[in-house]
Amino acid sequence: MTTVATAPGADKLAQNIAADAPTTHQPLINFVAQIAQLTRPENIHWVDGSEAEYTKLTDELVEAGTLTRLTSPDFPNSFAAFSDPADVARVESRTFICSERERDAGFTNNWVDPTEMRQTLNGVFDGAMRGRTMYVIPFVMGHLEADDPKFGVEITDSAYVVASMRIMARIGTDVLRKIEELDAFFCTRRALSGRTAGARPAGRALALQ
Repeated sequence: MTTVATAPGADKLAQNIAADAPTTHQPLINFVAQIAQLTRPENIHWVDGSEAEYTKLTDELVEAGTLTRLTSPDFPNSFAAFSDPADVARVESRTFICSERERDAGFTNNWVDPTEMRQTLNGVFDGAMRGRTMYVIPFVMGHLEADDPKFGVEITDSAYVVASMRIMARIGTDVLRKIEELDAFFCTRRALSGRTAGARPAGRALALQ
C-alpha cells in the first residue's frame, strides 16, 4: 500500500508521484500527475487489491456511516449501502458521446465536441479532490489471461468506489503488472457530494481521458 502526500507545484508533484509510484509505466504516471494537479488531493493511494486494504477501507466506510455491516451469519463479510436521497441515476439529457465526428455518436445519442467537453470537465474537476484521498485503481474486466481482456485505470476520491470495484472487477498490483505490458484506457471519477461535510459520496461524474 503506497500513500504519498501531494506537494505544491506541478514539477514537484510529478517528481513525487514518479518516485513513489509502484510502476514505471510513464503514460500512467503522467496521467496520475495530470489529474492530481487538476484535482489537488491531499493524498494519493495506489490500490493494491489486497484483503488487508479492502478490510481497512470497509472498516472506514462503516465508521463513516457509508456502509452498514450485516450481522446475520447468513451474510458473512457483507455490507448494506443506501443511496443518498438526492442521488439519481444518469439522465439521458446529460449523457454525451464525445467522438471526434458527430456521426460516430449514433443518431440516438447526444454529442458534444471532445475539446468542448474536456474544457467543461476540467472546470468540474478543478480542485474537486482537495482535502481528500485520490485512489488509483488498476482494473481488468475479465481474467488476467483472457484472450482479449479490457484493462483500465480508474481514478476516484471515493473509498466506496474502490470497495465496489474489488467486487466487480479484478484490481490491484497483479493487474498493474499486466498493464505495464499492454495498452489500457484511463478514466476519472469524483464524488459529487464530496465538498459537503458529512455527505455520502453517492452521485458521481465519469470522464474518459
